[in-house]
Amino acid sequence: TPQQIDRVFSDFGWPMGPFQMGDLAGLDIGWRNRKARGETAMIADTLCEQGHFGQKTGRGFYLYENGSRTPAPNPEVEALIRD
Repeated sequence: TPQQIDRVFSDFGWPMGPFQMGDLAGLDIGWRNRKARGETAMIADTLCEQGHFGQKTGRGFYLYENGSRTPAPNPEVEALIRD
């Protein structure tokens, strides 16, 4: 899960993992760049197609309560990973 991967990075001393960083930067940034290069990232692209761009929309790889930067697991992402 994104939480497990991000935890490995933080346990190693990084301030945040790649999924938290993507949510912070905005998933739409990478999406736009991938589309311009003709590349895809199934899960991230699916989130973007649903309007889930990370912290700025309150939904991305994680869920965020209004105004909060504290990530909570997103069951939709976990379902996408399983499928």
